[in-house]
Amino acid sequence: MLDMDGWGTFRKSPMTHGDPYTGISRFYLKLKAQLMPYIYTAAASAANIDTGNGDAGLPMIRAMLLSDNSEYAASTSTQYQYMFGENFLVAPVYQDTQADENGNDIRNGIYLPNYGTDENPTIWIDYFSGKQYRGGQVLNNYEAPLWKLPLFVKANAIVPMYAENNNPEAVSDTNTKGTDRSQRIVEFFATEGDGTFTQYEDDGSSIENNTTEDDSFGTIDNISYGKHVSTVYSSKAAGGTATFTAEASQGGYNGYDSNRTTTFVANVSAKPTNIVAKNGGSALNVVEVDSQETFDAATPEAGQAVYFYSKTPNLNHYGSDADGTEAEQGESFNNTKITTNPKVYVKFAKTDVAAAAQTLELGGFVSADATLTADRLNENLSAPTNLAAPEDVTTPTSIKLTWGKVDGATSYDLKVDGTVFAVGDAVEFTHTDLAYNSKHTYQIRSRNAEGYSAWSDVLEANSALDPWRNVPDAEEITWEGSLYGSHKAELAFDHEFQSGDGGFHSGGNDLGKALTVDYGRAYKLDKLEYYPRDDAGNGTVTKMRVETSLDGVHWTSQEVDWARSADCKTVAFDGTVAARYVRMTPLASVGNFFSASEIAIYKTDGTDGFAVGSNLNKATISDGDYSNMKNYLGLENREPDTPTFGSQIRDHFADLNDNGVYDVYDYSFTMAGLDGGTKQKGKVTGSLAVIPSKTEVEASDEITVDVYAADAKNVNALGALVNFKSDQFEFVSESIAQDGSTAGMENLSREKVQFADRTQTINLAFANRGDGKLYNGTGAVASFKLKAKTAGKVELPSTSWLIGPACDALEFASDGTVTMPDIPQPTVAEYGQDTFNITMTNDELTTDDGTNVEKLIQQKSYNALFDNNEGDNGFEFLWNWNANWDSEGKLPSYVKLPTTMTFAFKTPSKLDSVEVVNRNGGNGTVQKIKAVVTFEDGSTQEFAGGEYDSFRARYAFGLSAENKGKKATKVEITPLEASGDQMLTLREINFNYTQGVEAIEGVELGKNQTEFFEGDVTLVDAKATPESAGYPYVTVESSDPSVVSVSAVQAGDSVSYYLRANKAGKATITVASVLDPSKTASYEVEVKAGVDTSALMAALSKAAGYSESVYTKDSYAALTAAVEAAQKLLDGGQGSYSKKDVADATAKIEKAIDGLKMRPVDEKSLINTPENRENVKVTGFSSEADYEGSNAVNALDGDEQTLWHSDWAYKAGMPQYLTVDLGRDYDLTDVTFLPRQDGGTNGDIFEAEVLVSDTADGYEMGTATSMGTFTFDNDGRVLTDRGDWKQMSFGAARGRYVTVKVLHAGGGSVDAYCSMAELKFYGTAVPNPVAKDDLTAAIEKVDAEVAAGDLKASDYTEASWTAFQNALASARAILNDENATQDEVDQALKALESARDALEKTPVTPVENPTKKQLKALVKQAKETDTRGKTDESVKALTDAITYAEDVLGDENASDIQLQAAYDQLKLAIESLKDADSGNQGGSGNQGSGNGSNGGNQAGKPAGDKAQGSKKSGSAIPNTGDQTAATVAAVGGLGAIIAAIGAFFHRRSKAK
Repeated sequence: MLDMDGWGTFRKSPMTHGDPYTGISRFYLKLKAQLMPYIYTAAASAANIDTGNGDAGLPMIRAMLLSDNSEYAASTSTQYQYMFGENFLVAPVYQDTQADENGNDIRNGIYLPNYGTDENPTIWIDYFSGKQYRGGQVLNNYEAPLWKLPLFVKANAIVPMYAENNNPEAVSDTNTKGTDRSQRIVEFFATEGDGTFTQYEDDGSSIENNTTEDDSFGTIDNISYGKHVSTVYSSKAAGGTATFTAEASQGGYNGYDSNRTTTFVANVSAKPTNIVAKNGGSALNVVEVDSQETFDAATPEAGQAVYFYSKTPNLNHYGSDADGTEAEQGESFNNTKITTNPKVYVKFAKTDVAAAAQTLELGGFVSADATLTADRLNENLSAPTNLAAPEDVTTPTSIKLTWGKVDGATSYDLKVDGTVFAVGDAVEFTHTDLAYNSKHTYQIRSRNAEGYSAWSDVLEANSALDPWRNVPDAEEITWEGSLYGSHKAELAFDHEFQSGDGGFHSGGNDLGKALTVDYGRAYKLDKLEYYPRDDAGNGTVTKMRVETSLDGVHWTSQEVDWARSADCKTVAFDGTVAARYVRMTPLASVGNFFSASEIAIYKTDGTDGFAVGSNLNKATISDGDYSNMKNYLGLENREPDTPTFGSQIRDHFADLNDNGVYDVYDYSFTMAGLDGGTKQKGKVTGSLAVIPSKTEVEASDEITVDVYAADAKNVNALGALVNFKSDQFEFVSESIAQDGSTAGMENLSREKVQFADRTQTINLAFANRGDGKLYNGTGAVASFKLKAKTAGKVELPSTSWLIGPACDALEFASDGTVTMPDIPQPTVAEYGQDTFNITMTNDELTTDDGTNVEKLIQQKSYNALFDNNEGDNGFEFLWNWNANWDSEGKLPSYVKLPTTMTFAFKTPSKLDSVEVVNRNGGNGTVQKIKAVVTFEDGSTQEFAGGEYDSFRARYAFGLSAENKGKKATKVEITPLEASGDQMLTLREINFNYTQGVEAIEGVELGKNQTEFFEGDVTLVDAKATPESAGYPYVTVESSDPSVVSVSAVQAGDSVSYYLRANKAGKATITVASVLDPSKTASYEVEVKAGVDTSALMAALSKAAGYSESVYTKDSYAALTAAVEAAQKLLDGGQGSYSKKDVADATAKIEKAIDGLKMRPVDEKSLINTPENRENVKVTGFSSEADYEGSNAVNALDGDEQTLWHSDWAYKAGMPQYLTVDLGRDYDLTDVTFLPRQDGGTNGDIFEAEVLVSDTADGYEMGTATSMGTFTFDNDGRVLTDRGDWKQMSFGAARGRYVTVKVLHAGGGSVDAYCSMAELKFYGTAVPNPVAKDDLTAAIEKVDAEVAAGDLKASDYTEASWTAFQNALASARAILNDENATQDEVDQALKALESARDALEKTPVTPVENPTKKQLKALVKQAKETDTRGKTDESVKALTDAITYAEDVLGDENASDIQLQAAYDQLKLAIESLKDADSGNQGGSGNQGSGNGSNGGNQAGKPAGDKAQGSKKSGSAIPNTGDQTAATVAAVGGLGAIIAAIGAFFHRRSKAK
């Protein structure tokens, strides 16, 4: 009875099942009510109140391990028993063991702890019988009649109780069976020793929670239950005297009354010899009574106590109490006597129990069980010698033990794995709940009143092997149908046999739905066992289809029929079948459901699962599988291969597609699993066709057969089986060629040309090994050649495959011929209800706004006329019953015939006929009808009279041939007469028309290749339109087949055309509709001589994008070599290389690119070092799981145990991103991240892009520069090498803001979220920008002064002006130099300012065309010039100039030129006088030694740590002996500026 189960049918109340269950339920409810003081105290302890019993914080219901710190108590052996507080042990009957028809049973496995010693063990007392047991043993064969809950009390326990009551409310005049707290009862279970218990009591309602907050622990509850009362009870039994004490109660609470009577109940074995009762120190007068009834009714006077000794107390007295109801007193359970050990009852007079202790002393106290055998060795008693564990009854979870009886023995103990089991006087015992194939030890001894025997010898026995050991666990279980409640399919595979509908159960109408089990690997199968529900009810399958598959695509099927029964049904495989997938489809069952108590699919004993693709049938695919595969490539199940195919392919389950050929499909599983397996992703798409170069041949013709891929994507393997007849063709040896586009794939092709049936095979196969690069593209991927032996058509049957990285495959089969699918034919169809606007009218309802159908028709709609159910009377006039009557109690008069139904076409349409399906007799059957059809041109066709004036089961209104060509606008159908009064019943109206084939309107050309090279093959993209015509097929012709020929290939209903370029030239390709050849389209094509190099050029362009600085020397060298080889190839020009040469060169570049390895990160260039971490900050992110502390900033905190996790709850999906501000500009070279290290793998990053920007919003605005996309090895869910930092390196990129954009990530949900522990950045800091504003301002100021005429050369000495011009030229050059340093700018500014300040006003005014008078005045000035302290050279120059000037003055014929020269020379000499102490500028130091002249020869060499030409010198004119310096000294104005600029660049080149 599922009373407490959620699916239970019965009301969950104690009286539901009546007698005797009501009485038993009452008994335990009453007992619980009396035990409430004990229970309430345990509840207080559970609420963490210190009650004084030492168990604060422990639950009321306690697992055994909380009370007994032993290995056995902590095991599952005690899972069905518990401690109730610290004094009661409860062992419910939880299963049928030996139950009889009345529910009486036994209970095995009751563990009684021993808290004492072996010599003085804990005693446990059966609460209901008083029988005593020693602790430290497991009770078995314990009698448990229906009413009995196995309940034990610990010896010396003290249990406070209430008087019998029905509810916890206080007793009153209106609640006479409430709780009376003024009567307290305390029961003592003393044996020998001491006992104590503190009762906790409060008002039962007060509670206050004063919470506090703590930084470490959060919210802390401080709960107060108000004031309470504590009463300590104790017992002491020793030397035949027992003393029981109730100490004075302490404390109080609102409403507490301490005036109470106290009843002491002592459990004894015999009547005590004397009784002393005391209140405090005062003895009470103890009065004995002779019955329980008298005792219960007695009220002791002050100073008095009442005493009763009950020798055979009956605990079952609740229902038979005098105040019980008649129904209660009449229950059969009242007749069950629950007799326990003798009890002494002593009732104290009411007194203030808080004032003094109350004591009861029993003399002659005895509380011992006479049946408790002596606990000592009895040497006269022998142990059974024939302890055995018969194997024939041993199960995987149980061992049955048997032994013979021993004379003198009254019971037996078994030592089971070191724990003593008491088994009574039985001679057998079953050890249950064992682990499969587990080893156990047993010993047995006998017992009697005098003690026990020695232990027998040790018996060792094992439980049976795991019955499910050959039933593999499913990796995934899929059920296509519906479910009944929560009865999911997994319940059929849980190794638990359920009863009724408790296992897997489908919803209704689930026949034909499949239940598929995927084991994740293949197993050699033995059998399938189907266990129907044990009542053979709904869902019991009587016919099932069972299918097996290695790949989940190709299935082997069998159907089995079973009788309806609960018996196990078996499908035998017998080891001849291996499968990863098993699919079960119910074809017939009870109620059309599918149910199962259990389904067990067994592998062959002794075998293990193996990876699909391991032809050695091992758990993982290895090189051994590869070698074995290579040994048997191309084998077929045909002679002469049959024996080898059978032993090496079929028997090793290597023919995965079960086509009798070892082909690329089979190889792909092996190849994809090698070397750790492919990491590539993506579903394969595209097509693959086998295209012969000719459709007809002459003898000796040689044809090329191409395998052509169209729009292929994510291809990990590809191949084809191409058959030819050996009497028509022979294979051209070594002609199998692999295109360079698939060069990364291994060529596993074989020509098989030895078959006895003369049908030979070219088995083309190309597959990546391990984690190879997927093929994506269009074009010929392989070819081979055949030579014709005879003339005839070329028909090459083939099967080809494109296979993805998950071994998903596309298969294309062709018989080598082309047969166009059947041309569609006209069909008869019916118009539906939506075609019309429908109305009903008659002479009373003359118009219809659409509601007349509700007024006239019982069903309120026209639906039944269009539901295709011609057997249903679903369209009727209103029924003549009161629900449809009008106010006069009649059917409305407008429900009448004739009534016209008008079906107006929403769009005029062609019509062939109309059929009205009549009721076949009975009320409403039409007896007379007419119809009118109106056409678009206004004409009509009427149907009336004749056959329409009498009953017809079906009235047919066929349109004339003329009218069938017109479009109808409406049909009016008028039933004129019908059986019955105001009645009409119709079943269906059919509006029939011919659905013709839509005309072809044209041919649509797609994107077709119009230029290609000799030998190329290309697909024609064209179709006939419109698509709605349902026939897109076309034919394709070439105007010049010698230039471009056409081949057609059919796969299923798909027909494709391919163009083959045969020689250079042009041709017109014409495409025509098959259905209407007049509809055509054409385009011109040109074939070029030579080879198409576009793919190679694209590869070279791609290679140029890889920076040498990012990759290792060796890997980049390989790319360089491939690029150089390709360039050398191209340099030879067309004609010097073949198509294969170009393809190979392209493939080598691609391979080299794939082989590039990033160079190690330079840790010295780490940006976010611990010292600089505070300057590197997260400035933006897509999302974060802040609700779990996985914030974005954690990626930069330096703690590898924290992480950033994107939001997985609210903003899941890709992409996700993190933007970081590096704090300043860097030339960034690397970004690395560490996957999360907290033990989780959700969010592992598989692909990411790095973007760099110089602005904070670069990523958001789309202006950030991508550094590339980077992928990381993974298994589709988790990264490989998760403890390693993942590297993203690139050519140096300058920027301050870096965004890591996550594109793909793994975890439990792929591409839903991402995570990382840490993020690092590497690069070199960009120097701060050079400040040139001051230098610019200084130059502009000079330019402004010059432009205003405020600064001109004539006002200054030539020497100072020249120095100024040099400084200005250098300043301009530095200003225009983008690479100038700040130091250079500062020195140039300083030099310019110094030169400006050093400008010296000229001492001689320049004069143009001087007169002799002016020259004479200058000579006078020169002679008066003080030359003391001047250098001899400058004085001599002055003297020479004076002499020359005087000579000119003395020459009467001196010309103006001579006057000017004399004047200028003398002026220069005056200005050039040098002080003697500054004349030598050669000296030492940076200037070297020399003669001090700007233009003089350099005698010394540079000294110090910098060359004189260095731009760090700060000198405007370098003293280096350069010719540039002499030039600057010799010219002024613009010439000086130009010369100075030249000098600056000359210095830079020397300083490098």
